[in-house]
Amino acid sequence: MGVRKSKIDSRFYIIDGVVLIDGQRFRYHKQDLNDKNFMSKKWCQEYEQRIRQEILDKNQSKDEFKKLSIKGLVEAYIEKIKTDGYRESTIQSLNYKIDLYIYSFFGKTILVHEAFKVSKCVEFRNFVGSFNMTANYKNKILALLKQLINYAAVIKVITYNTERDCNNVLQSIRNNDQKKIIHSYTSFEDATKVWENASSDFYKNVIKFFYFSGCRISEFLAIMKKDIFFNTTDNNTFCAEVSINKQVSKTKGEILPYLKTSTSYRKIRYYGDVALALYEYIERNDFDDDDIVFNISKTTFRRELTKAFDKAGVQRNTFHGFGRKSIATYLYKYSKDAKLAQIYLGHKKVDMTMNTYVLNEALEENLDIILEEIEKK
Repeated sequence: MGVRKSKIDSRFYIIDGVVLIDGQRFRYHKQDLNDKNFMSKKWCQEYEQRIRQEILDKNQSKDEFKKLSIKGLVEAYIEKIKTDGYRESTIQSLNYKIDLYIYSFFGKTILVHEAFKVSKCVEFRNFVGSFNMTANYKNKILALLKQLINYAAVIKVITYNTERDCNNVLQSIRNNDQKKIIHSYTSFEDATKVWENASSDFYKNVIKFFYFSGCRISEFLAIMKKDIFFNTTDNNTFCAEVSINKQVSKTKGEILPYLKTSTSYRKIRYYGDVALALYEYIERNDFDDDDIVFNISKTTFRRELTKAFDKAGVQRNTFHGFGRKSIATYLYKYSKDAKLAQIYLGHKKVDMTMNTYVLNEALEENLDIILEEIEKK
C-alpha cells in the first residue's frame, strides 16, 4: 500500500495498513478502505480525534489506578469473588486473614503500586515466616497475597512483570523454616497436670474424657447421650461404654453418620472415677438422647487445651497426639499387647498402631530397664 500522509497533519501517516500518530502505531479497520471519504480531510480529522481521545481516556484510567489503595483493591477483589459465587464462609475467612495479616503489614492506605514491590514481598514473607504456626497455614497467607497481586495485574494496576517478580519471591515456606511440630506422647502424670490446670470444671472433665478416649477429635465431639451406656463389671467396677459411630465435619460442625473404615465403628470404655465423673456430668446437665454431650467447637477446645498445657508447664501436644497416640502408647507400655491398642483405636491393621501410634519416645524408659538387667546378667 505504501506510505500515505494526512492532508491536515504531518504527524498522521498510514504505512502499509498501520496508522502512525505522533510516532505511535494504531491499526485501522479494513472496512475503512471502503469508505469513500477514506484519507480525506474529514476522515483524517475524525479518526485522529477518536484516537487521541482513546489515548487520553487510557492515560486517565492509568492515573486513577495509580491512586488505588490496598483497601480499594481488597474491596474490588471481594466484590469479584462474590459475583463468582464463592461461599459466604470462604469470604469471611478471607476477610479475617486480610485484616489480620495483609492490613497489619501493608496498612490500608498504602497505594497498590507502592506495596506490591519485590522488596516489600520479601519483607512480608519474612514477616509471615516468623509466626508460630504450621507451614501449611503460612503458605495459605502467602497464597492470599498472591491472589491480590494477580488481581492487581489483571485490572492493570501493576504490570505482569511486577506480578511475576513478586510471585517468585513469595515461595512456599517449608517445614524446616520453623520448629517442627510432632505428635508427641503425654504421660498420665503430665495429662493429670493439664486437666487440673484447665480454666473451669467443665474443661477439666472434657480434657480428662478426651485423654482416655482414644478418639479422633471429630469423633469425640460427635458423642451423643444415646451413645453412652453405664453398667457395672463383674468386679463391681463402675463402667461407661461409649459407641463411636459418627463424626463432626471439619467445616460447619455438622454430624456426619459415617467413619473412615468399618473398624472405626467401635466402643470405648471408661472405668472407675472417670466413668463416675462422666455419669455425674450427664446427670447434672439433663441431656436428651439426641443431645451432643460435649457441644463445643474444635477451635474453642484447642484454645482451652493450649492454655491448660501452658499453665501446667507441660509440653504442648496436638489433638491426635494427646487423644490417640498417648493412650495407644500407654496401653502397649503396660500390657505389651499391640492388639489391645489396635482395637481401642479402631485401626484396620496392627502395623498402623505399632509404627505410627505407639511412640518410641515413651518406650525408652522400658528399654533402659531391660538393658540394665541384661548388663547385670
